[in-house]
Amino acid sequence: MALIPKQAARDKTRSVVRELTVLNEFGLHARTVARFVRCAMNFRSEIHIVASGRRYLGISIMGILVANLNQGAKFTIIAEGPDAEIAVETLELLLAHFAEEEDLQKEVSLDRKERNREAPDF
Repeated sequence: MALIPKQAARDKTRSVVRELTVLNEFGLHARTVARFVRCAMNFRSEIHIVASGRRYLGISIMGILVANLNQGAKFTIIAEGPDAEIAVETLELLLAHFAEEEDLQKEVSLDRKERNREAPDF
């Protein structure tokens, strides 16, 4: 029988829960989820997503995609472990970054369309 040091047992009990809303126009799609999972895998804490009453492993691309998190969907990130607080904060910032990145891509796209409209036909 393996003995677990008291510190390790105490660290496992750290739990952080944060409720979020999907801001991305296209929701959490494959590329976004893949980046989320890659980030989540860097933490020692166990990370889960809870949506529509179901719990999904935060390091499972397919699991999170099955959650079908479209724009406006509310979900919860739960992290349990020694770095739970930093894990949740980092993942929340990453999701906010995805939304900002999407907005910037829209602006660039609109600028290109506008420039193409102004270009003379030859």
